[in-house]
Amino acid sequence: MAEISQPVTNSTKTNFWSSLSYHSVSDFLAAGLLAANWAYPLYHLASLPSTIPLHYNFKGAVNWSGSKYFMLLFPLAAILVYYKTVHRPVNEKHVLFPLKAPEGTDPEKVSTIAKILNKVRGAINQTALLAVSVILVKGITASASTRATWVRGKAVFWGLSMLFAFAGAQIALRRK
Repeated sequence: MAEISQPVTNSTKTNFWSSLSYHSVSDFLAAGLLAANWAYPLYHLASLPSTIPLHYNFKGAVNWSGSKYFMLLFPLAAILVYYKTVHRPVNEKHVLFPLKAPEGTDPEKVSTIAKILNKVRGAINQTALLAVSVILVKGITASASTRATWVRGKAVFWGLSMLFAFAGAQIALRRK
């Protein structure tokens, strides 16, 4: 009987999902949030009245109105956040909360954690900017109590997210 040879396979091949690193996933997430920050206001711009409420207080009352085109400043702010968090070199001393590493911590570890913290902060800020656009569009027809809940929720989300991101970075620095 003749032997049947097996096809030669390359054992070093990896599939797409296993080749993804944290940085490529976070860059993809940041780009998606940036696209959403542009798409949402542009999609709703034509259907909005020429003057819209631009700021609500914690009671949900309008305390500032302006042109609907003011909403286009939020995507510009999102571009700035994207640039500062994804494409700018990170110095661990220039993050929102300075990281305090224990004595003798590997400087490369500190730098990596600072980069991750910066990207997480960027995602949080972009999400908050997107939330502002959503609140502006949906707030026109919402009741004052609903708007107040949204405004408080956005503030709580932003504050707690930043706090947990910083705490996570500090815990990661203390792990051996």
